[in-house]
Amino acid sequence: MKYLLSVLLMFSILFAEEDMNKHYYKLNSITFKHSNCIASQKNRMCLNRKLTYPKTDIFNNTIAETLNMYIQTLKQEMEKETLKDYAVETDEDIDHLSHIFPYYSIESEVELLDYNEPIVTLKKYSYGSTGGPHPFHYTEYINYDTNSKKELALKDLVDMNNSKFLYVAEREYKESESLSPSDSLTQAGWLENKFEITTNFAVTGAGLLFFYNEYEVKPYADGSSSFLITYDKIINFIKPDTPLKKIAKKYCNSLSKKVDTKLMDDE
Repeated sequence: MKYLLSVLLMFSILFAEEDMNKHYYKLNSITFKHSNCIASQKNRMCLNRKLTYPKTDIFNNTIAETLNMYIQTLKQEMEKETLKDYAVETDEDIDHLSHIFPYYSIESEVELLDYNEPIVTLKKYSYGSTGGPHPFHYTEYINYDTNSKKELALKDLVDMNNSKFLYVAEREYKESESLSPSDSLTQAGWLENKFEITTNFAVTGAGLLFFYNEYEVKPYADGSSSFLITYDKIINFIKPDTPLKKIAKKYCNSLSKKVDTKLMDDE
C-alpha cells in the first residue's frame, strides 16, 4: 500500500507545475495547539496558536526528515511566543485591548509544495488577527537542500543583483499581470513604479515561483500577487555548482526534447 501511495505522490510531483496555487498533496494532517494567556486584576487576554501539518508516514525518509525538522522548529517558536511579542505587556494594555480583542489568534498550515532532488520546498500559510484593523494573511516558502542540510536563500542560488536578471524578472512579472514592458507597475496596483524582486520564492520543477504578500508592494485591498519565471529564461543567472543549476538544466533539456519531437512530427 505504501508503495502505491509513493508512486501516486511522485506522479503528482511531475504535474505540480500545472497550477502553482493548488494544494498538491491532500494528506492526513496533524494539529498542534498552544495558548499563552496573561491577566490584569480585571481582564484576561490570550494568544492562541494553531499549526496544521501533514503526516509524513507515506513520504520517503529524505522528505519526512526535512518536514519533521521544520515542524519541530515551528512548535518551539510557538511555545516561546507570548503576547509581549505583540506589545501587550501591562495591565493597562490588557484592560484596553481585551474589550476589543479578547484573544489574538494565529493559524498556520504547512504543506509539501514540491520536491526536486535534492531540494524540498515547503509552503507555510498563516492567517489570523493580532489587533490590526483587519485579519492578516501571509504565505512563506521554505527551500531546503537535503544534501547540505540548510535552508536556501535566493542569493545562494541566483545572481539576484544582476541588472539583466532583474530586467527579466520585471518583464515576466508584468506579463503575468497582462502589462506591456513599458507599462507602469502602478497599473498592477503597486504603490510605486519601482520593481523589487521578492526573496520569498519557491523552487519548482518548471522555474522559480515568487510571491508578494499583502502590503509588500500593493495596498491590502489589492491582495497578494505571484509569478513564475521558467528556468529557460534565467538559467544564465543561476550560480554554478548549486543544486538549482542541475534542476534548471533538466527542465531546459526537456524543453529541447519537446522541440525536437515537434520538428520531427512536422516533417
